[in-house]
Amino acid sequence: MIAVIDYNAGNVQSVLFALERLGVNAVLTGDHAQIRAADKVIFPGVGEASTTMHFLRERGLDAVIKSLTQPTLGICVGMQLLCAHSEENDTPCLGVIPQEVKRFIPVKGEKVPHMGWNSLSRCADEIFTPELSGEYVYYVHSYYVEEGPYTTALSEYTLPFSAGLHKDNFYATQFHVEKSGKVGRISNSSAIKHIKHESSDFKKPDQKSRETKHILHEDKFPLCYVISLGALYVKKCRFGCTKIPGSGSKELIMEIIPAIDIIDGKCVRLTQGDYAQKTVYNEDPLEVAKQFEDAGLHRLHLVDLDGAKAKRIINHRVLERIAGATSLVIDFGGGLKSHEDLRIAFESGAQQVTGGTVAVKEPELFMDWLKVYGGERIILGADFKDGNIAVSGWQEQSQLELFAFLADYVAQGVKYTISTDVSKDGLLQGSAIDTYQRIREELPDLKLIASGGVTSMPELERLREIGCFGAIIGKAIYENKISLKDLMAFNS
Repeated sequence: MIAVIDYNAGNVQSVLFALERLGVNAVLTGDHAQIRAADKVIFPGVGEASTTMHFLRERGLDAVIKSLTQPTLGICVGMQLLCAHSEENDTPCLGVIPQEVKRFIPVKGEKVPHMGWNSLSRCADEIFTPELSGEYVYYVHSYYVEEGPYTTALSEYTLPFSAGLHKDNFYATQFHVEKSGKVGRISNSSAIKHIKHESSDFKKPDQKSRETKHILHEDKFPLCYVISLGALYVKKCRFGCTKIPGSGSKELIMEIIPAIDIIDGKCVRLTQGDYAQKTVYNEDPLEVAKQFEDAGLHRLHLVDLDGAKAKRIINHRVLERIAGATSLVIDFGGGLKSHEDLRIAFESGAQQVTGGTVAVKEPELFMDWLKVYGGERIILGADFKDGNIAVSGWQEQSQLELFAFLADYVAQGVKYTISTDVSKDGLLQGSAIDTYQRIREELPDLKLIASGGVTSMPELERLREIGCFGAIIGKAIYENKISLKDLMAFNS
């Protein structure tokens, strides 16, 4: 049995779902005796060093972790907390691995946090075997561990840093092993010994397709079962894709993007943004997301309506569950008002985030987001009513004219916008096609995602004809106006 340590850090559910897909027996626990009795232990997490260390000490988990003698794997912040000290708020850590955690210093052309694919190099360990050198893994981090005597693999971003560590029974990875690809299939159900990685039709440039087999001895930690890269190759190709992948066709496609709005952890829809006109469609948003994925859709628009009200991210655990259990490319919005909110959203599994109110009320902050994360990850929310931008969950109407607002931000580096006609949202009476056509004509380089009122397949055909990058569909799916079967056919 594998114990996954339960503490106040994100990313825990993603790890559990990765293990579940493998058929591995795992339990999420903060119980000291259960952790000590486990065959293997996983110490995952995303979060801030001082807060998480305070939580561990408060519950005595720091002493438990340091006392472990079975194979123990730290992931991301878990790896950093195993070290001696972190520069993040000058935090003393567990000291299991005597190495220092430092903050990346931005250099020209590079952004912090570091987010994206990097290759492994100098792999020389029983886990990071030499054949893994050159493989790509996925990172989201602002802090790194220098190369040192316990480094088992390297990656590079502004400088070489430790991708993996190993000391005694403690193993660690800075990259998100559970997000670095589609897990392989277990060929021996009684013990995890051989893991064959599933191949993918979508490959990183200049990489040869190959099937990799790892021999995992029973006394070693089965880390390599989560290094396979297939699913995120698919994500990488589909992220911002404007051609049919692999077809060689120049024909533009339009992304069908189903929407899930969250209140109290449930899948709901509002009418015209009115919280008093709420319909609950499913108690479990993950179940809905899996239905979308099963229908061949590969993007998701996820909105934290509780967060929009509270003006801070609330439902990041829902985001984490969906990101961990599906391969959907998720754009996340609602209540994102600070750099900390964005950090949580990205580390919880969002590939893009949407900012609307902040772009109107705090344009300097929004521009800072663009500089830090880039135009591929920051979507401009441009919701409108009667030609002017609407903000604060559509409860306020600004004096900013839609087209001027969009043009100003495109000039400053915005590449994507989600534009919703508030007067049409949730009414199932059709979308603002004339407005979208004018946006396409005036701002042809802007990737426009139409939203609000999309009701029929002919309407989707029209939005595709005018060159929309995507169309968000919510209530029309939930009310069976548009079937998932029809959307599958549209995509094909």
